[in-house]
Amino acid sequence: MSQRARRQTATQQGPADNLDLLGSRVIKYLLEKSHKKYPVKASDIKKYVLGKHAEHFRPVMVIVKDRLRKIFGYNLVNTTGAQYFIANMIVNEHLKALPRSDVEAKEQILLFLVLSFIFMCAENNQNAIVVEDELWEFLINLNIITEDESQHPYFGNVKSLISDKFVKQLYLIKSKQRETDSVLFEWGPRANYELDRKAVLKFVSKIYNCPMENFVKQHKAMKVYERSALRE
Repeated sequence: MSQRARRQTATQQGPADNLDLLGSRVIKYLLEKSHKKYPVKASDIKKYVLGKHAEHFRPVMVIVKDRLRKIFGYNLVNTTGAQYFIANMIVNEHLKALPRSDVEAKEQILLFLVLSFIFMCAENNQNAIVVEDELWEFLINLNIITEDESQHPYFGNVKSLISDKFVKQLYLIKSKQRETDSVLFEWGPRANYELDRKAVLKFVSKIYNCPMENFVKQHKAMKVYERSALRE
């Protein structure tokens, strides 16, 4: 092939035709954004990465999902509101994923305690829900917060982390009960991907020095979720 022909071929194979190249750009963008663990909007991917090639969004995201899983061991999760987040598929026990800063490590400890408490409130189903006041009472009993003070010397502003940051990171879902207007918390989509319910139950059973099966409702909830996960 002549040099001129090669130049013509290269011109014909622009970025819009090179889905692999676009996929690499999206992966780079997602990995950069994943540091703070906030979800990424599909509209932002189209605007800031794909630009004039936004029409290729769907096939590009298929490539991105496959490459993240095979190369990095990550799962690309598409959640409500056309948002995406990266979940670690390799290590999820006790939220031990990638190396973190001291601040991140502290936040993860608090998060694990909160998610464990919510799960232990399960009533024979996979989605345990707790009232905000019950969660605050749990943290008061652990001396993490007081009735008048949510600032903790180790964890920082506990209520702000739970009600705002963990919700934005999709670890928690925050809603309101229609009848009483009470605030409710439950596991969010990121928690479902990054934390194993069995790991939580093992953790709690070690504290109480008893078999996991002793927690009948929670053990049943764990099994229900495991079966549903296998069907996905």
